[in-house]
Amino acid sequence: MTATIKKDAAPDLIESVRQIEERSDDCFRTLRLLKIPANVAIWSLLVGGVKLIENEIMARGDNTPHLDAALLNVSRFVPVATKWAVEHGRPASRLATERWTAPVAAAVDEALVMAHHYSSFLTCFPMWHKVRYAAELLSPTVVRFTALGSGRHRQVSAYQKGFRPTAGVWKGQRAAKLEQAPKVQELFSRVFQDCRKTGLLRFECDDLWELWRALLPEYWARVTGITRRAAAISLGQYTLEEFTQFLCGISRGLRCA
Repeated sequence: MTATIKKDAAPDLIESVRQIEERSDDCFRTLRLLKIPANVAIWSLLVGGVKLIENEIMARGDNTPHLDAALLNVSRFVPVATKWAVEHGRPASRLATERWTAPVAAAVDEALVMAHHYSSFLTCFPMWHKVRYAAELLSPTVVRFTALGSGRHRQVSAYQKGFRPTAGVWKGQRAAKLEQAPKVQELFSRVFQDCRKTGLLRFECDDLWELWRALLPEYWARVTGITRRAAAISLGQYTLEEFTQFLCGISRGLRCA
């Protein structure tokens, strides 16, 4: 069977894809995370996401294309798992405690792996329905999607995703990491000095607003640097730039030039 777009597909292929999509949408129902109160589950997923990024930095450094990919991936599938916890898990509880234990870690790892795989479906199935992907049924439970377009289209897509040749005139060049400003280093030092240990794996500190504002331009530059589309693209009532500003928590009064 060859890959076929939905409007040209046979009814049996459309029905098979529908059944696979339906099963994929129910993949979360056996997750152990759903047995944890929603407020603790959300906190745990955020911790799990941070641990994934920290592990990537430890393995390959903090200025690599691999870290960019990890940040993009985590930003996609952590919200997916969070939505499952909120909509299908236990209600939030004020009596529940936020403690990183072995069972919680195992539940988070399971949920994040599941969400990571499922996040691909959030692209593939909508693009199939919008006649942007072609589908090929490999078995009654496996479907392969193919993006439409020529080889040149694939080149452009790869370029937008940050893939560059490893040699030659068009070899990808990565800018060196900038050193943090002395003011930021001072603020970090002050925060570390004021941290207080409250348990074996717990600590607390004072409000970090001053440090957050000092870091804001750097993180805004990082977000805009990994955005793959033009900032002026319209997303309806707002632009892509306004959307990324929202992700950074940037209000109009704190907007970075």
